[in-house]
Amino acid sequence: MSFFTIHPNAPRIGWVCTAVGDMGRQRKNWVPCELCGASLRFPHFMSHPRFPGEVSVGCECAAGMEGVPQYLVDQRDREAKNRFASRRNFCGLKNWKQKGPTMWTLKHLRNEYRVVQGPYGGYAASVCPEGETAWTRLKGWHKKFDDAKLAAFDAINPPHHAVAVQVEEVA
Repeated sequence: MSFFTIHPNAPRIGWVCTAVGDMGRQRKNWVPCELCGASLRFPHFMSHPRFPGEVSVGCECAAGMEGVPQYLVDQRDREAKNRFASRRNFCGLKNWKQKGPTMWTLKHLRNEYRVVQGPYGGYAASVCPEGETAWTRLKGWHKKFDDAKLAAFDAINPPHHAVAVQVEEVA
């Protein structure tokens, strides 16, 4: 049953994508599109200022809800998929180098990453983005080494955030 069948007064257009998710490789974790019912590994979470909550849909349905050309949604979808793949592979990169007993560094795609083990066993991360000379210490301590690496990755490569897209109609 379609989202708009269940919520007949919901707005049909003007929705904004707040995030793109990755449900993992196992099909049992995939979610159905709330409009067409297709099985989604990468759902687009849509919100509207006049409707409570979020709706998870595929890219074709997202384009219709946003009222933007399909190629813009496809581009966002591709960027999200590339980010998820890069993030998944980031911890296993072979060029992490250990500098002393408690520090690991990585130079990757012109960015620098650093993970330091604290005196009580936790891990902290720092980043030095391309074009900068100062390191930025990220907030928080992580129990696992890989969690600190992923925090550093997320600081340089943030997940998708909603961006208002203005599309001009050509007459």
